[in-house]
Amino acid sequence: MALCVSLICTASEAQMNVAEITGVVQDMAGGAIPHASVTAANVETNLKFRSATDHTGRFRVAELPPGEYSVYVAADGFQQAVQQHIVLHAGDRVSQNFTLTVGEHTQVVVVEGEPGLLQTESAQVKDVIENHQVVDLPVRDREFLELAMLGPGVVNPPGGTRGDSLQQTGKLINILGQRTGHNLFLVDGVSVTDQYYNNVALSPAPEDTREFNITKSNYDAEFGGKSGGVINVVTQSGTELFHGSVYEFLRDNVLDARNFFDAGGPAPPFHENQFGAAFGGPVVKEKTFFFLDYDG
Repeated sequence: MALCVSLICTASEAQMNVAEITGVVQDMAGGAIPHASVTAANVETNLKFRSATDHTGRFRVAELPPGEYSVYVAADGFQQAVQQHIVLHAGDRVSQNFTLTVGEHTQVVVVEGEPGLLQTESAQVKDVIENHQVVDLPVRDREFLELAMLGPGVVNPPGGTRGDSLQQTGKLINILGQRTGHNLFLVDGVSVTDQYYNNVALSPAPEDTREFNITKSNYDAEFGGKSGGVINVVTQSGTELFHGSVYEFLRDNVLDARNFFDAGGPAPPFHENQFGAAFGGPVVKEKTFFFLDYDG
């Protein structure tokens, strides 16, 4: 059984667990607008992250936890611009430019169209498995690594290694032809790699997993020590509202069909119950949040 407790506040985190939005703010003639205020508001928690443009009109809002954001840009003498539905994943570096129209500051212009999600500042090749995929897709024994094989170039190779003999918390995975023992496993940026058996030593419950990403190649220098893929699990956070769930998953031989090649014998005995509960919410509104998860 396992118990996981998360406490999330506005303190800075390693870049591998957060994202950033960069861009340029200009007027209708293409001139830079310095000293414009830029605010990124998290839709779920209402946490606000603020920045301002420099003399060239450029801005950078960093240390953004994964989630959906609305970005507000305001400057004296211009109408306020808003870009909604910007979804960020861990490690994302998203570019979003704004063009402001002359007018009253109280007027708001909603920017239509998709934000610029082309990440030109990074050459990383990675897959992102989101929370709704972790929770909703059928996963044997509820181990998140089963979902890693949804990505291209990720396979479960034949056994033969010492780690494969134990299968501690899920399958061994081979990423882009690298050996299974060359992967680096992280939870919120902290290594959970079993250095002796070369596999993951901690598997968060699906309810506690917000997302996990698999960086396959060209990753930054902060990921060291392994030559294979980097699998980073980002745990769930509480939101501005209290929410929770109770669950149980049952596997039993009374629900199994008889083996096709069995000449009349009953299904072999098998009983497995996986159960638990999750609960999260605010500690201090718009500042600090908690999330509890029990899995047995």
